[in-house]
This record gives sequence, C-alpha cells and structure tokens, in this order.
Amino acid sequence: MRPPPLSLERFASLADTYGGTIGRWPEADRAAAQVLAEESAIARAKLAEADALDAVLDRSRVAAPSAELRQRLLASAPKPRAIRDPASTRSRLLRWLSGLGAIGVLTSGALAGAAVVAMSGPTHVDADSVAGLYEQANVLDSAGAET
Repeated sequence: MRPPPLSLERFASLADTYGGTIGRWPEADRAAAQVLAEESAIARAKLAEADALDAVLDRSRVAAPSAELRQRLLASAPKPRAIRDPASTRSRLLRWLSGLGAIGVLTSGALAGAAVVAMSGPTHVDADSVAGLYEQANVLDSAGAET
C-alpha cells in the first residue's frame, strides 16, 4: 500500500529540520518521504544538501569555556532569593486568615440582621390596615396642632 503523497515543500522543510537521514524524521512522514526521494531528483538533491550540512555539523567541535568566561557568567548570574523564615510565613498566613474571619463574622452579622428585620414585619398588609394607620397619623397631627 502506497502512503499518501508528500509535497516537495513539506519534504524540504523536513530535510531542513531533521537532516538528510530520513530515519530521523517523524515516523508519520518517513514512508512518504522515502517514496518521494526515490521518484524525485529535486527531493534527492535536497537530501544531499541536508547530508552535507549534517557532515559539517558533525565535524564541528565547540571548545570548552575558559575559566575567565565561567567566572564572568557566574558573577553576572542573578542571585538566589533569600529563603524566608517559616515562622514569618506562618504569621503572615495567620494574619491573612484572621482578616478573612473578621469579614466572615461581619457578613454573618449583616445577614442575620437583615433576616430579623425581614421576619419581624407584618406578615400581611391589606388596604384597611393601611387606611387605619393613615387615619391615626392624621389624628396625631391634628392633636399636635391644637396644643
């Protein structure tokens, strides 16, 4: 069974990324790359180019850094932060939690007060009782005006 075709652009991208040895390429692309390399002179040329670069990279060696360079790098590296005292961390945490406790107590008190106010009012108000309250207020106003 023949694998799905691989475009020359994708082939070139894989050669640039993984080198000239198809065995190092992602497994999903290897079979299609092998077919394209067998059928296309352009693909073979791209593999030869990638092989040449691989050879240059394989021959190159990087010298170990000098002692002076190591010292300069270590001197310029960021300094580690001081380790905090566990006791001070614990005390900050307790202060933070006590603040949350105070907020919780105040919120509970406000909710309890609102519940008491809501439950202590009249359970049923009809038009006659409102009219009676209005008449009582008029009587008190008129009594106050006479004195």
